[in-house]
Amino acid sequence: NVNLDSDFDMLVIDGPPSYKKGLQLSRYPAISLIQNKLKKDGMFYMDDFRRTGEVEVLKKWEQKIKLNPGKKNLYGKGQIYFK
Repeated sequence: NVNLDSDFDMLVIDGPPSYKKGLQLSRYPAISLIQNKLKKDGMFYMDDFRRTGEVEVLKKWEQKIKLNPGKKNLYGKGQIYFK
């Protein structure tokens, strides 16, 4: 069980895979957790951020919230951290 009454220090976004047809924006709903449950000094991590679907999700998030990218790992499909 997840306790959604408290705020998070860190959020990991790793699925569902956005490369599958019909799932291109499947990670987009995580924005509500980022906006409402992530502590002000918290961070979040997105796996596979270089895939087409994840790129689109990040673009849509940037239209709603200010993203402060941290370290990027460009190996494979990539990982990125935000503060």
